[in-house]
Amino acid sequence: MNNITNGMAVDQVHHAANAVVLAKDADGSVCVLLAQRDRAPHAGLWGLPGGICLPGAAPDQVAVRRLREKTGVRLDVADLMHVSSRDEGRDDHGRYVTVSYVVLLPAPVPVLVGDAVRDVRWRRVIDAVAEEMPWDHREIILEALRVAGLALDVG
Repeated sequence: MNNITNGMAVDQVHHAANAVVLAKDADGSVCVLLAQRDRAPHAGLWGLPGGICLPGAAPDQVAVRRLREKTGVRLDVADLMHVSSRDEGRDDHGRYVTVSYVVLLPAPVPVLVGDAVRDVRWRRVIDAVAEEMPWDHREIILEALRVAGLALDVG
């Protein structure tokens, strides 16, 4: 949707937030918590839990709330480290800027299949990023590893 400002069309920008939740499994492999999307776009793909920020909502609060609603994992905003703020450009739903956060847990925690997802599971990062992912989630995960001071496991 475009708004008109001073005679010029201006894109309306929507905001979204997601959480990259990392943990090392019993073998020491870095794992990421992923949710399988239940709707278009990208239905069936595994991606980061997150959601759209309604007007006035703080992205960190949205990331924590949607993580809880989609996976059952409870975090505090203070646990989050900022990863990136990305202008994803336009898709069928408009233009989005997505703010991503990372948290490193000591070990994978139990998860629940929640709102707007088909399934939720911990995946080894090396396996997760080798598959098709929605939007730019692969790049966000790789950047989150760097922010968390971790290396990508290669074997």
